[in-house]
Amino acid sequence: MKGSLEFDENMIKRNGPLNIFSCNTYLVVTNPSEVLAHEDELIVKISGRDLKITDQAYTKILRKSNVKIVVEVTGDKVDYFPHPIIFYNSSRARLYTKVVVRERAKIIEAYILGRKGSMEEFVEGDILAITEVFYGDKLLIYDVFRGDGYYKSRNIMGKEALLTVYEVEDGEYKFNKIITDYQNIDKTWRDLTGIYF
Repeated sequence: MKGSLEFDENMIKRNGPLNIFSCNTYLVVTNPSEVLAHEDELIVKISGRDLKITDQAYTKILRKSNVKIVVEVTGDKVDYFPHPIIFYNSSRARLYTKVVVRERAKIIEAYILGRKGSMEEFVEGDILAITEVFYGDKLLIYDVFRGDGYYKSRNIMGKEALLTVYEVEDGEYKFNKIITDYQNIDKTWRDLTGIYF
């Protein structure tokens, strides 16, 4: 499956299953299957002034997949809170997120390696997620998450879930990484975002 979505205040252009709708104060990006596998590729580009963006639910990236997700968001004020992504054992994925902000931004990303609740450990796979945050044309944050069978070692992460909060305000930035487990990441993500669907 290949899907693309472009959105600004005057236009929606889409191809494949991706769509977007407004719910309360959020723009919600939808992928009806919530599952990515094989050679699936999603490209999302959203621009506007005051943006609050999420997606419909957790994304699951299946075993033996080779998935690509590209997200670009440009706005004056941006809140970008995608639901956590679950990487099944033996999955491969390349994720690229670029946020360009002119005033302020808050981005919350969360990744879960394996489905421990289903007794599946993430022991092999190849995950690369790159997040870039720009203030105008100045790169403020460049962060890389590499998930593989060794990532959960006590010397690196130690647990199966990682949540990162990036914040930009008037050219200054800060970020916080929270290492947790599959049992606590949902509550942590919801408490930080205020999203309960």
